[in-house]
Amino acid sequence: MAAEHPSKPNAYAQYQLGRMSVDEQESEKWYRLAYQGFLRIELEMPDDKLYYRLGSMNLHGIGTEKNLDLAREYLHKAAIMGNVDAVYGMGKLYLESDVQKAISMFELAAEQGNTYAEYQLGKTYCFGEGVPQNLEAGMEWLRASASHGNKYAAQLLEKVEERLHQQTVSAAFGLFRGLAGMIQTSANNFIRRRNSIDRKQ
Repeated sequence: MAAEHPSKPNAYAQYQLGRMSVDEQESEKWYRLAYQGFLRIELEMPDDKLYYRLGSMNLHGIGTEKNLDLAREYLHKAAIMGNVDAVYGMGKLYLESDVQKAISMFELAAEQGNTYAEYQLGKTYCFGEGVPQNLEAGMEWLRASASHGNKYAAQLLEKVEERLHQQTVSAAFGLFRGLAGMIQTSANNFIRRRNSIDRKQ
């Protein structure tokens, strides 16, 4: 009812209908209406949440064509107004072009409690995505994110720990193989020496 109000259709209701709709065309219709509604609201009473929403929609191409320049502009406005999610969004935006700048944005957002920024930092450092791999720092960020309720961080942390365990076991078996080889070589040398002495005797 709010979305289809004859004189004042509610853009936030339209956005929610876009999210809830299982039909792709129906969803796209509501998102496009919501985007137009948000643009109208921006003219009357802009705020950081609205700027973040517009930036995010342009970043992901929701309700409008993907437009990274507009996304950057809206997210920057929201970030200046203190929106932590927008700071994280700026990090996502820079991830493709400037990893160091992206990390700076993620760290800024993480310091303000953004669990997605913590997760992104953990993932970036664990896998060395555009930065030197640092498992210790990566796992620390993943633990922080998981402790703040991010289930994706908890799952990734579990996988990284499992992989580290497998590498440790594999390295231990490698050492055992090397040691066994040294013992075998030493034993063979000893047997050869002993046999040659026996022949001479």
